Amino acid sequence: MFPYFPYFASMYVLEGIGEGLSHPCRDAILASSARPKHRGFDFSIVNFLGSVGNTIGFLGIGLVCDTVGFVYPFVLRAIIYVIVAILIYLKLTD
Repeated sequence: MFPYFPYFASMYVLEGIGEGLSHPCRDAILASSARPKHRGFDFSIVNFLGSVGNTIGFLGIGLVCDTVGFVYPFVLRAIIYVIVAILIYLKLTD
């Protein structure tokens, strides 16, 4: 094992916890705001856009890792999560 393995593994555990908390909330928000006839279509669009985001993210993070190192992608992801949390909060308080 490499010397930073415990740190690396704990980051993946925290990421999994974050996804486990955010995905059900996202689905609940989508289910409650979508019209019943369009709910399936809305879910498919959201999942498609998530796949597009993952593709762009993997390519972008690979470029960032190659250019500036492996720490900055984690910082970038944290910033993205904070922005998403703020947007969800603003939407829920309307």
